[in-house]
Amino acid sequence: MSSATAKFLSLSVAQLGVGPHATQLLHELQGAIRAKLPATAIILAATLVDVIRHEDQVFSFDEDDDEFVSDGFDYLPLADRKKLDWLRSMRNQLVHYEGPIEGMMGRQTDSAYLAAQADRAIAALFIILEV
Repeated sequence: MSSATAKFLSLSVAQLGVGPHATQLLHELQGAIRAKLPATAIILAATLVDVIRHEDQVFSFDEDDDEFVSDGFDYLPLADRKKLDWLRSMRNQLVHYEGPIEGMMGRQTDSAYLAAQADRAIAALFIILEV
């Protein structure tokens, strides 16, 4: 088990200070990892980014036209935003089939590849969990 995944499994979800929707999904993500379901873990990690952003989003409006100007992660450095972009892209490749992708081709190496990507997904999730 990789370091990000092991760290995530050791977390007490109740102490993370997220809303009830995110709390439930975090429990589900821990279960998916324990059950060795890496594709599910990647999908849930990406979903959690969106849920946490919306559960705890600070809205910023322009006074003149009430236009929404913040995505909730404006405070993150570019490198962290790129990690979250990768996570969204990986999730989309898994759930929106547009052809074969690495890790989903029926190869013997698929499990190891997806496990590594799931660990990368958990590491990206840590960016917004601030753990």
